[in-house]
Amino acid sequence: VNPAFHIDGATLPALLRICQLVEGMPLGLEMAAAQCEWLALTEIAREIEAHSDFLATDWADVPLRQRSMRAVFTWSWQLLDEQDQQTFSRLSIFRGGFTREAAAAIIGAPLRSLINLVNKSLLYVSYTQTSAARYQVHELLRQFGAEQGDAFPAARATVEAHHSTYYLTWLAEREWHLARHEPRQAAAEIQQELDNIRSAWAHAATTANMTLLASGVNALMRYYELTGLLDERIQAFRSAVAVLEAMPPSATEPAKSPAHQPLRSKLLAFLASALMKQGKFDEGMTLAQRAVDVGKAHGGMEGEVYGWLILGQGCYRKGRYREARERFSQVLRLLDAYQPHKEALSLFDDVEYMTHGWLGATESETGNFAAAKAAFEEG
Repeated sequence: VNPAFHIDGATLPALLRICQLVEGMPLGLEMAAAQCEWLALTEIAREIEAHSDFLATDWADVPLRQRSMRAVFTWSWQLLDEQDQQTFSRLSIFRGGFTREAAAAIIGAPLRSLINLVNKSLLYVSYTQTSAARYQVHELLRQFGAEQGDAFPAARATVEAHHSTYYLTWLAEREWHLARHEPRQAAAEIQQELDNIRSAWAHAATTANMTLLASGVNALMRYYELTGLLDERIQAFRSAVAVLEAMPPSATEPAKSPAHQPLRSKLLAFLASALMKQGKFDEGMTLAQRAVDVGKAHGGMEGEVYGWLILGQGCYRKGRYREARERFSQVLRLLDAYQPHKEALSLFDDVEYMTHGWLGATESETGNFAAAKAAFEEG
């Protein structure tokens, strides 16, 4: 189409993005290439991300049903019966693939419909010897299916709620595997479902579903800790905090103690911890202090305790060792005071051994080696 075009360091990233967006579909690649006489590759990629209608051509030597991706999809859509159309439109809720069990639990997809969609090349399926079959929807097809579902907003909202509940509950079930038992295996399982988890978390945050956010937050934090996805962790927790802080007081809860404040306290502490790891000590300590204040005022014990730990870490990083020692000691005092709640609040074990470690490091920096040794041994 454009004889002057060549691949170099400037064009390669956008070219790869286009290939990813059409997932190697030959007709999609040809239609994208048809635009490069007038548009830069970055513009083509941006347009494809925005809407699949962009992929169209006026070629006279191909059938009408192949002159746009929408025409191709519409042709395939019309070949489906009503049940398979309904199943396919609801499958657009998934990101990054799904298992048969998830499809059945979330949208009630019958196995026969999945098989029909695979046979008609609207789904593809991959197998391994150690895991269940995994179904994938081409991204452009997923967009088309979502458009069909948009005609029924009430049903769409129900599917989105079921999707969020399923994946955040699934995530919560892996918290202890991440924390103690099988962290590599649990992290690998979560990695495979990460796009669905991201979508589920965003929906729960947007709808202020505190029950779901509270159920999944510890496991999500542990996953981010293991994988080092600091930017994503900051974005996920910051967005949830913003939603909770914008909520008006509940009609059934007194204004001084709304139900979402303990969760807000913990999210603030987790957000502060990530910022500290990025070296943003001042912002991290400011948010940690807010976590302490909110937790103390509203019974958010985990956020309060974790916030004090982050404040101690900030003081340590700034070389203010006396203040760091005071804050780490405050953590240990609070853990003693909250001991009856320890079994129900799994975060306390982690905070306790981490605090002894940080306290030991603080004592070591000030030359108090006997106290440092004792703290390390206790940890």
